[in-house]
Amino acid sequence: MLLSLYFTSDDFDNFRENQLPDVVRGGSSISNLSSSGGGAPAGGIITSSEVQSFKKSIVKSNADFPEFNGHVSKWMITKQNYKAVAANHGISRILDDSPVAPLGSRDRELFDLQNGYFYNILKVKVKAGKAKVIVNQHAVDLDGRRAWKKFIEYYEQKGVVSFKIAHFFEKLSSMRLYINYRGGPSKFLTDFEIVITDMENMIGDEIPDSDKVGFLATAIADYQPFRSIKVSLDTNALMTRQDITYDGMLQVLYNNCPTATRQSRSVNNLNSKQRPRGRGPANNDDAWKKEYTLWVPHKIFKTLPEPEQKARREAIAKAKRSKRNVKINAAHSSNNDMPPNQETNVLTVPSDLAPTFRELMSASKIDK
Repeated sequence: MLLSLYFTSDDFDNFRENQLPDVVRGGSSISNLSSSGGGAPAGGIITSSEVQSFKKSIVKSNADFPEFNGHVSKWMITKQNYKAVAANHGISRILDDSPVAPLGSRDRELFDLQNGYFYNILKVKVKAGKAKVIVNQHAVDLDGRRAWKKFIEYYEQKGVVSFKIAHFFEKLSSMRLYINYRGGPSKFLTDFEIVITDMENMIGDEIPDSDKVGFLATAIADYQPFRSIKVSLDTNALMTRQDITYDGMLQVLYNNCPTATRQSRSVNNLNSKQRPRGRGPANNDDAWKKEYTLWVPHKIFKTLPEPEQKARREAIAKAKRSKRNVKINAAHSSNNDMPPNQETNVLTVPSDLAPTFRELMSASKIDK
């Protein structure tokens, strides 16, 4: 009856499976029955069964930790993921400042097992960068906790963080949505979101909404289909006296992304001076697949089979010759005495006017 005042059903099951064997052997006491996740019980005593239980769980758990490439931009998200997985596997105290039990105790035995196990995780999962150097520095002592603290010292120092923030701001400032952006406006918005998310993960905090809206507004300023939408958002914000939110602006832009048909019409309406020179029609990026005389992007052309490359060159050369013939015919259509030769594009001189060979050889000068 007394035990029911302190024990829940789960506590009793835990006591029966993990604590009772040690109580019988004299290795524990009833006053130290409850335990906290990953560390020592409330009374500070760890049983041999808990140590053995952790040993059995090691093999199947290290795959849950994500890889880390050592990039500063990936540190904060990696740190958050590692702490979450560590809590799930009962080794949170390896990643925080929890006190270490004295040598010779069961708790210290468990801690050393957890610490060595965590170092093995870092050895396998950390792939490059300064993090890899830090891991290798502890190849002898296998101190995962100390390696983790060095990660925090390096990746969260002000100089490294400031440099990376400047890099992200430079990248955001250079992002521009143009009519021919690869993947279209929807892909651009996704790319923009990824940069913002990576930056927030690196900082460990959210960027102010006003800053994100400002960067996004600058990025889409030159994209004609979004100009009226931005004007509408500004007007609505002015009338309602509410600031434009980043999430709200993104949602409106996503919902109003031009379809493929509308996009091709917009491209077709560009002034010819704005089109890339020598690239042929700009209203259909895939037209070259069916028409051999159209321009093909250089990177794609290099991947085409050699026979197709040759056929395209010949088709383009033939088209140029035909175009040249048309111009010559048009220029000399009114001159019946000196018609152009269709095969050589050279003007044919009537035979009665042509000089003889003797006249050509005896000519001493050319009259100007």
